[in-house]
Amino acid sequence: MTDLFPDPLSSGRRNSTPDRERVLQEATAALPVLLQDIHGCTPVPVPEGRRQAPDDVLFAFQDREGSPFTLRLDAVPLPRGEVGRVHVNSFSQNHVVQLAQDMRADDVGMSLAYEAGELFQVREDTAAGLSARRDSFFHSLDRSRDARLSLDDAGRIGELNWLAHISHLPDASPELRRAARDGFSNRLDALALREDSPGWNRASFPGWERIANGHALSARAHAMYRELGGPLRTLPERDAAALRAFREGREQTPGRLPGSPTSSAVLLDPTGSRPGKRDLAELARRSGEVRSGRSDQTVEALRRNAASLPEGSYPRVSLMIGGGAALAGRSPDQLVVDGRGRWHVDPIMGIVQSAEQVRHLPKSGLGDPAAFVGPNDRVPLDAIRLWENEAAVKGPVIDGHAALSVDDRGRLLATIAPTGDRDGPVTVEVKGAPVVATGVPPEIIPGASRDLPTFPESARIVADEISRGGDRESLAAAERLRRLPDTPGSVREVLDAAERFGVDPDPDGDPGQAVQTLKALDTWNRAAQAAPGRLLIGDDVGDGDYDPSVTDEWLIGGAGGAAIANAEIILEANPNARVTMVGGRAPWVLSNDAQYLELRQKHDREHGGDGRLSVHDARLGAVEMSHAPDGSPRFHAAGHTGGAYVACLGRVSRAPKVLDPVQDWCRENGGEVAGRLVTNDTGQYLGYELEYRTEEREMKALVTGASSRMLPTDVFSPAQQREVNLMGEVEAPAESGNVAAGFMATAIQGANLKQSRHQADGPPQPDPSPSARRVPGNGKRPSIERE
Repeated sequence: MTDLFPDPLSSGRRNSTPDRERVLQEATAALPVLLQDIHGCTPVPVPEGRRQAPDDVLFAFQDREGSPFTLRLDAVPLPRGEVGRVHVNSFSQNHVVQLAQDMRADDVGMSLAYEAGELFQVREDTAAGLSARRDSFFHSLDRSRDARLSLDDAGRIGELNWLAHISHLPDASPELRRAARDGFSNRLDALALREDSPGWNRASFPGWERIANGHALSARAHAMYRELGGPLRTLPERDAAALRAFREGREQTPGRLPGSPTSSAVLLDPTGSRPGKRDLAELARRSGEVRSGRSDQTVEALRRNAASLPEGSYPRVSLMIGGGAALAGRSPDQLVVDGRGRWHVDPIMGIVQSAEQVRHLPKSGLGDPAAFVGPNDRVPLDAIRLWENEAAVKGPVIDGHAALSVDDRGRLLATIAPTGDRDGPVTVEVKGAPVVATGVPPEIIPGASRDLPTFPESARIVADEISRGGDRESLAAAERLRRLPDTPGSVREVLDAAERFGVDPDPDGDPGQAVQTLKALDTWNRAAQAAPGRLLIGDDVGDGDYDPSVTDEWLIGGAGGAAIANAEIILEANPNARVTMVGGRAPWVLSNDAQYLELRQKHDREHGGDGRLSVHDARLGAVEMSHAPDGSPRFHAAGHTGGAYVACLGRVSRAPKVLDPVQDWCRENGGEVAGRLVTNDTGQYLGYELEYRTEEREMKALVTGASSRMLPTDVFSPAQQREVNLMGEVEAPAESGNVAAGFMATAIQGANLKQSRHQADGPPQPDPSPSARRVPGNGKRPSIERE
């Protein structure tokens, strides 16, 4: 079998390297000058508690209007063609600028100036309720429009302001001041702002004058433009010679202006208005119908194919199981099998981020939030459904579920059950390695061990411990336990066996932790049986698989994103509901998204709300249950009670369940399961690979999307999980209001996977030499000297 990822893996890290430290040092020196001298900001003390890590390079300022904000600098591996990226969060006013850790020292100031220009333009647009302008002045065929800047315009003007500043620094060397002056002049020419510049047209002049005379250009840059912005023949001889040399260099290396934006489809009507809520719902509904039709066609085509094959043969397909935002990475020739879960059934009003907070989503090719809502609004689920449906029908798709198995000939088979189909399942042979993107793994049951949180691994540990006895009875019991299905009855049977054979319950050992999890599962199962519909995990609420009117007193165990989302769903669905959240301290990222504080301000009395929501910091154990005098069930958590309990305590670190049969086959045949992290050649995390290897056969699977953010603990080490966490912090900084398993980061990961596949004309090839990564020469914004 062809190796899916044959080379040693590389990985993006925030660990200190000489390159990263050098870039941060340059940026740390440049940023205060840039914000104070050019943007008129005033430094202020960093707010208490704001610094999340000791090595954070963090600044706090007030802008010209006196509004405070923080800005964190970082140097990280960035995708190919990018040397800078800014995450703007006007909701929390916590922002992040990320620079490519491999960039030249000479480029740091220019890149930082560009990102600062973009940052302030986003803040200005959002404050006015405007989405970012798409038609860049500098790249527009119509330069007679008004003077409102696109983000690229703002970045380009930021560069002009920086060069003007450097050219007048009294303590700079004459060579540096001269280079900055030449760079400013060359930039005017590259942007076609001179009368004799290539691409200049007279109709554009009034528009540029409005920009030049506005507030965007600094006073120093404006003066330099008046001095150097005339035709070549009017320039002083030294400046004219430098410009001629620049033009000759550009003629030898023609091409588009660096940074020219790629088009991004925005679904606006002819008047420029966004579709209304009702129109968006109709678009989503119609896209769902198209997807259902394509699903039926795909099923019928597979059945016809199967009927034409000899007995025992099946259609061979490249397979992707799951979908969601990971559909941004699907290959057009892959069969996608997806049950249309998560956002297609979630009753929440929208994802927890505002359109501004996911403004990088268009890079994924999946969709653009600005098509439907303003920058301060949360992205509605109908937009998510529309984008996912459109991505799903770009190739063969089946709405349904797939079950994997390995037959006696060593073939990996997928038995597909189409949703609502009465003609039975369809079986296919999987060609190559399946891509699995089934979303976040299941949630942890209260009281379960964090290290061994699931039944299968706990049962296996207990079975292995019992088999150490070596006698016939122990070996037979262990073999039976290993084959038990994941059911409430099986949990009880394993517990009974553990007690009968004297498995050590010491919580410091694996057997003891396995017993701890089994006891928690047994307690949960008994309570769920005694109080149907009242004991839930967070996914039950998120999938709409619950009755919001079963009680008016809801108890939620947990304080993270799933807990607050479920609180919002319940409060919205039941006007009489009161929700008590009990758990540890809420993750800081929640303070940066568009949902958390807004919901608490609306319903938490401590934040001025109506009192329907209360939040308490406490440590939770296994679920506790009693009965009120009237016989109704009551649930308890750290002194708080409710008529229903929702557990939102985090996710199980395990491989997607759809891969369990492959793992069982491997271990039953004396094989082993190995795993490795997969990145592309610029250090972007694409997911993890699992390799199932026996003496006769090996097969692989690639796990991507939200599933890939929580590594199975029986395959990967804690150090590898920390590495994935660090890469996630780069891709989705907490200040942005996003998480690595969230919609935008998953979509961009999918786009990176697709790009890697295209570059290699096959699967992504990890870079064998991490130290060799460099920012490409055709990057987003090369230095002015190289233009």
